[in-house]
Amino acid sequence: MKRSREATLKWLVIIKSILPFYWCFLGCYIDDQMNKEVDRTITMIVKCLIDFKCVQSKKAILETFKELVSNDRLQFTACSLFKLSYSMLLGTMLNVITYSIILIQMI
Repeated sequence: MKRSREATLKWLVIIKSILPFYWCFLGCYIDDQMNKEVDRTITMIVKCLIDFKCVQSKKAILETFKELVSNDRLQFTACSLFKLSYSMLLGTMLNVITYSIILIQMI
């Protein structure tokens, strides 16, 4: 019984240490998908603006909407200090791996 409890505790420690990276990866993925969708939306708006059959009142509304979408992009940040991205996640993971190897060699 005691041995299975120790094994369970080890797994909980591992999961607890991986969990922040999971949430960071999830934030990066959602941020990347939102940026792709915003780019697609802007492309569609520009295509509608180029269309000469579009009514002038709709063009003014589309131009305003395009400005709002392109200027006010939603981004995931860590307390507004830095933007969550795949490059930041990769750099953090490499640092953790490097310092873990150094720590293991010291033991």
